[in-house]
Amino acid sequence: MKSLPKVLISMLALLAASAFPYELQRLPDKGTPVKWASKKITLSVSSSLIEISPAVRGDWKPLESIQRAALAWSSASGIEISLEESDAQSISPHGRKGDGVSLITIAQTPENLILFTGKNVSRPAFTRIFFNGKGRIIEADVVLNPYHPISTDGIFGAFDLESTVVHELGHVLGLGHSDVLGASMNEVSARNGLYTIPFTTYRTLSADDVAGIRALYPEFSREEGCCRTIAGRMTGDLPDAGEFVVWAEDLAEGSVIASVRRSANGEFRLEGIPEGDYRLFARSASGTSGAFDLGIISTEVGEDKAFEIDPEPFDARAGFVQAGFNGQLSEVSVPVNAGRVFRLFVGGAGTLDHPRLEISSPKIAVEEGSLEVLDYGKDSIVLSFVAEVGDAVSTGDYTIRLYDGDKLIDCLVGAISVETEVNPWVHRDL
Repeated sequence: MKSLPKVLISMLALLAASAFPYELQRLPDKGTPVKWASKKITLSVSSSLIEISPAVRGDWKPLESIQRAALAWSSASGIEISLEESDAQSISPHGRKGDGVSLITIAQTPENLILFTGKNVSRPAFTRIFFNGKGRIIEADVVLNPYHPISTDGIFGAFDLESTVVHELGHVLGLGHSDVLGASMNEVSARNGLYTIPFTTYRTLSADDVAGIRALYPEFSREEGCCRTIAGRMTGDLPDAGEFVVWAEDLAEGSVIASVRRSANGEFRLEGIPEGDYRLFARSASGTSGAFDLGIISTEVGEDKAFEIDPEPFDARAGFVQAGFNGQLSEVSVPVNAGRVFRLFVGGAGTLDHPRLEISSPKIAVEEGSLEVLDYGKDSIVLSFVAEVGDAVSTGDYTIRLYDGDKLIDCLVGAISVETEVNPWVHRDL
């Protein structure tokens, strides 16, 4: 008899201590997360950024953008990040230790340019971290790619400086990439002009970003009620689909709170989250073997729970990897506003007999009769639909769920970002 997959969930009402919702740099022999020991970090801003670089576009205000990015992480983590100007141009070369100066630079020096070769040529920036044998970071350098245009005022075709620095400072602090499309630590970087708008979504930390940094630095968190942990283990006849992503959504609002990759032995820990009630979901990281609902969990209850999951939800008939707007598809979230209506897109591969979409928020509805199946060729599937974003929806990232009839097939985690900054390409007002 085929055994049913089980998800063992333990509700731990305690401060987060280890294993985080991101890929982290770890000590090779111990698996210890790499992090700063001090509550105060000083970053040196190279004069190459203050001067006009060939990569710069538009009205250039670098210090203001970098200061806002540093403040965002300071507010979330409790770590004080201070900035100072420097004449230094080049980061420390690869090796066991650097020069002790954590530098942010865009200078076109050989030491910097060597980072943007091969597969890194398209990256807007690169962060190099130095740490000791105890896993304590002693230096972190950030190089902005001088081969790509960058701006602070939303000029199309350029990367946004503040969004780029927010992402890289996450790496500076020890975070890796997130599977939430609306997270600042999403691996994919978008230029201004994607969706025909200035792309500033990643200037603001998502709940997933905040959970990650509080899980890594629980000792510095200043927020009352933070932080809690949801820990579990997935066992049984799971499909051979590589890594799985587990994420938690706020039960009432539907917003994504935290995400994590399941480890090789099936265990996962969602840490750095506030007290509350959550619904847990899981999907293959590649989107090739379906998604399923793990049930409702409360972090206020200190007890173990076991769930038996019917293997039927693992269905490879279709997988979605992109969201879109204005006829464009991408692996970043779509920014929308409360009280307005937008036509959105999702794309992937596979076939569906009776496609249906839902949004994780009860305050964002798919307009009845608006769903269209678009022909993008064999084995490709693109759906277009109208999303009605309610007046009372909170800012945050929300998941698009794909069904075939009543059967959950896949999810795009955090694919819709509700923001205060206006998206002008509105379908209509509510």
